[in-house]
Amino acid sequence: MNPVFIFVISWSLSDDMSRRELEIALDKTKPFDDPDWHAEQYTTPAGIAANLLWHLHLGEHLAGRQVLDLGCGTGRLGLGSVLLGADHATLVDFDGEALDNVDKNASILNVASADYDTVLNSAEAFQPKQEYDTAVMNPPFGTQDKGADTSFLAKATSCSDIVLSLHKAATQEYVMRWIVDHDGVILDQHRIRFPLKNTMHHHDRDTEHVDVIAIMFQTR
Repeated sequence: MNPVFIFVISWSLSDDMSRRELEIALDKTKPFDDPDWHAEQYTTPAGIAANLLWHLHLGEHLAGRQVLDLGCGTGRLGLGSVLLGADHATLVDFDGEALDNVDKNASILNVASADYDTVLNSAEAFQPKQEYDTAVMNPPFGTQDKGADTSFLAKATSCSDIVLSLHKAATQEYVMRWIVDHDGVILDQHRIRFPLKNTMHHHDRDTEHVDVIAIMFQTR
C-alpha cells in the first residue's frame, strides 16, 4: 500500500475555545516533577500540544469522540482533548507520580473527573476495554529503549481509528514504513522543532532542540 497524503485546510474556530486560548490553558499545567531520563519523559510544550490538538479538532476527530493518550505524562494531550469537546479521554502511563499530576492538572483546567480516567500501565501491557476513535500521543522516541516508539504505535493501532503521534524526524522513513506495513493510511505529516528544556542531568544547555515529525494516520 502506498501512503496517501490528505491535508486538512479548514480553519473554522471552535465555538468554545480558540487555539490560542487552549495553549494558554495548557501552559498553566504542571510538568513532570522528576522526569525519567531512560523513559524519555519530556513535557510536551503547550504550543505544540495545542497545535496537535487543534489539528485533530479541525479534522473533527475530537468533539464527541473517545480519545486515548498513551504515555500521557502529566496529561496535556489527553486533558486538552476534553477541553476541545472529546466525550471522554483515557490517559495511560506507567508513572504513578505523573498520573497524580494529571489529576492536579485536570483541576487546574476544570476538567471533570467523569470526562477522563487514568490507567497505571505501560503501553505494551495496557489492555483497552473499548475501541477508541482517536489516539494522540508523544511516545518515547526509542533513543534510550530501542523499539519503544513502535510499541506505542502497535498498541494505538490495535484499538484506535485515527492516530496522531510524534516521532524523531530521523526515524521518519522507518516509522512511515511501519505504518504502511501495518495497513495504516497516512493522512498528514509535518515537522516540528521540539524544544527540550534542561530537565535531565546530561543536558548542558538551557534548551536543546530536536527535529520531530508529527504523523497522523488511519488504521482501518
